[in-house]
Amino acid sequence: AEKAGMRDSVLRTQTYLFLDDIIHQPAEPEGFPKRWGNRIPDYEMDPEVVGAIYSEEEVKSALRSAPTISLVTENDNLFASDGIYTNSQAKDLNNDGPEDIWERPVSVEFFDFPHGQTIQANAGIRMQGNASRNPDRVKHNMRIIFRSVYGPGKLNFRLFEDSEVETFNSINLRSNNGDSWINPGVRTRAQYIRDQWHRVVQRIMRQPNQSQIYAHLYINGLYWGMYHVFERFEAAMLSEHYGGDVDDWDALQDTPAFQDIVVNGDDKAYRLTHDLAKRDLTVQGNYEELLQYVDVDNQIDYLLMNFYSANQDWDHKNMRYARRREPMEGAVGNGWVYFAWDSERAGLNGLNSQSLTMNNTTKVTVLGPSALNAEMHDNPDYHLRFADRVVKYCFNGGVLTPEAAAASWKILTDEVYEPLIGESARWGDLHVSRPETREGNWQTQLDKENEIWFPGRTEVLLGQLADRDFIPRKISFPQFEPFGGVVEEGAEITMKVFNSTVFNPVRGNIYYTQDGTDPRQADGSLHPGAIKYEEGAPPAIDHTRTMMARVYDPDGDWSPLGEALFHLAALPTKGSLTISEIHYDAEIEFIELTNTSDQVIDLSGVQIS
Repeated sequence: AEKAGMRDSVLRTQTYLFLDDIIHQPAEPEGFPKRWGNRIPDYEMDPEVVGAIYSEEEVKSALRSAPTISLVTENDNLFASDGIYTNSQAKDLNNDGPEDIWERPVSVEFFDFPHGQTIQANAGIRMQGNASRNPDRVKHNMRIIFRSVYGPGKLNFRLFEDSEVETFNSINLRSNNGDSWINPGVRTRAQYIRDQWHRVVQRIMRQPNQSQIYAHLYINGLYWGMYHVFERFEAAMLSEHYGGDVDDWDALQDTPAFQDIVVNGDDKAYRLTHDLAKRDLTVQGNYEELLQYVDVDNQIDYLLMNFYSANQDWDHKNMRYARRREPMEGAVGNGWVYFAWDSERAGLNGLNSQSLTMNNTTKVTVLGPSALNAEMHDNPDYHLRFADRVVKYCFNGGVLTPEAAAASWKILTDEVYEPLIGESARWGDLHVSRPETREGNWQTQLDKENEIWFPGRTEVLLGQLADRDFIPRKISFPQFEPFGGVVEEGAEITMKVFNSTVFNPVRGNIYYTQDGTDPRQADGSLHPGAIKYEEGAPPAIDHTRTMMARVYDPDGDWSPLGEALFHLAALPTKGSLTISEIHYDAEIEFIELTNTSDQVIDLSGVQIS
């Protein structure tokens, strides 16, 4: 058919899935080809798993444990000799539009979401990724693109529970290739959560990040496995989430040797950033000019996350980053912001090593953020800020401490635990006669992460950072007691210098603030509102507040920042605070909030959005 005719051939669909049939999906389903070119397909739900390892009811329950995405198109669009799935490695490098022969029409449906809403839209579909296109992987990445040539130019749907954005231009369906059973090289180490964990950490760090879900995917009624779903990184996504027009953003990606890195906009500002970083950054004017292009906290947080995970397949590749072309006061993206991307070969799943002591802090990749980091450490302001962020995340329950890192990992293990049953039935036998299961290598690897990686990695990372002189060998900073959290009104907060001993004396005094202000001003001087801490006269908490403290040496040396948030009551949760009434008429409008818990809760910082 002509391409226009192919677009017209996709009609509005409404899919019904009968789980009693799905769980017994045959090896040769009616209407599907027995070969994809010279490739042998795999369609079957493994009878050695369904009813044998997991009961039929367990498998059916697993298939309802995550949202459902259904794709419907002519089988030939995917599996004929010129189909995009058959030719999974084919790419039109000069075209990313509907005229590309490797993009085909599809009807996509979203249903079985927690909010109960459903939607159908006609769109385009194409293959996505690099290594995941390998023919022996069979379960490939795909991308759905909403274009007016097919149907709506955007998807309007609540795809992610944790995001207010409900308008999407393009969505990636990721197979978890480098952290899954479909990759023969990592099959025994697969967790299905490594890339996702990096995104969770960015969210906890309160850095720009991409929302994500797991979903069960069906193609023309056949179950295709558990997929990782998130937006395509592009200017349209940035505009929707962070404001501005599409033309206001430079959106960049990795390519070999950083040659063709532009997704949208251009790369002139990025290359200029690296040129500016090569100058003498101990000259404050040079450093401040560079700061027009660098979001310091975002860059450091991004690096620390990848240093902690020892992400081996990075920063020469597997990056997405963006910047506003014209800065906007107080907005995201005034300096380059980095997004976690394809971070599978990390932790105990490294490319060349799976050791607790893996080290990528030594990276200085030309045109990578590691090169900017290496250059910027020459400046004392950056050097101190780096140490500030290390203290924030690697001590006192920060996201990269053993307990917190394990807890963020557990968020995802709990999320995939039941859906993995469906994945096992569909793909567990792809490379082995004895199928992979949740209770097999997956659980063994999870135990290694919890027994080896999380308990020991933070200390290893601190040593690696000290070896690079990114932080002092014996890092010192003010320590609060108690360290934040819920306290009673009038509670006294004592302070001491962490790591200060007779063998490692720290000069200077502790200065603190009680309003979230850094005791150190931007020019390196003592803030006029900072208070000198006196033993025997500790400050008392009279209302919810953020306290910050540094050790200040009169010669001008500052310690890293100690920071803690104190509450006079528990913070609200979904189970403790409800909107119980919304009232509107011509004379009076109000929203009533009700505390449904059995304790006082603290509304400081709560917003209605």
